Amino acid sequence: MTGYDKNGNILSLQCYGQTSASVYGLITLTGNLLNRVDDTATTSAYNNGFEFKDGVKQANEYNYDSNGNLTKDLNKGITNISYNCLNLPSVVTFSDGSTITYTY
Repeated sequence: MTGYDKNGNILSLQCYGQTSASVYGLITLTGNLLNRVDDTATTSAYNNGFEFKDGVKQANEYNYDSNGNLTKDLNKGITNISYNCLNLPSVVTFSDGSTITYTY
């Protein structure tokens, strides 16, 4: 179940995991952009196989550029995402130093 305000901004989100309902708390400090997810799910039936992994407990787990593009996702270990002039991702850099490069 998802709740929105009159402007279409996310107010709340409830997702269902493998064993029980899990609630993700959304903090939208910059409008409609996600800043943090807190996972309150119980242990997965699949031993951490498919569910969301709450990797960090920080106030800003996600960052965005001035165009609203995601530039950092600490829960996935993404330290930087660079975009081209069309706002398409060009390079994704991970905390271990590995990268993914996209060519269009």
